[in-house]
Amino acid sequence: MAIYKIPLYPTEHELTLVIEKTLSMTDETVKEMLDSELELEPLSPTTKAFSMNCVSYGERFFIIGITTKSLAAEILHEAIHVTWYLSEICGFNYKQDPELQCYLSEYLFNKIMAYKKPRR
Repeated sequence: MAIYKIPLYPTEHELTLVIEKTLSMTDETVKEMLDSELELEPLSPTTKAFSMNCVSYGERFFIIGITTKSLAAEILHEAIHVTWYLSEICGFNYKQDPELQCYLSEYLFNKIMAYKKPRR
């Protein structure tokens, strides 16, 4: 199991990245981490990665769950979801400043890929 914190600049929020061997293990880690009464939706058999924005015990969580075999496209897909969560929470207007979403997506993707690389 690996859990990493990634600052979500330019906000004060952070992303929690959970990497496990399987997605069901990732899902269980997230449930344990949140330790709350939140009812999380069950993962679909076709789910390859997931992201979420939730509040547990008054604390806001932005989470991406992936596996060691998640593909780059799946990771980028979830990073874009996180940029939309930030838009909702922080009021970013990507229609007025589309580059902000591009930079945030690129930043998250690069950070996640760096953590996902196998350590030697």
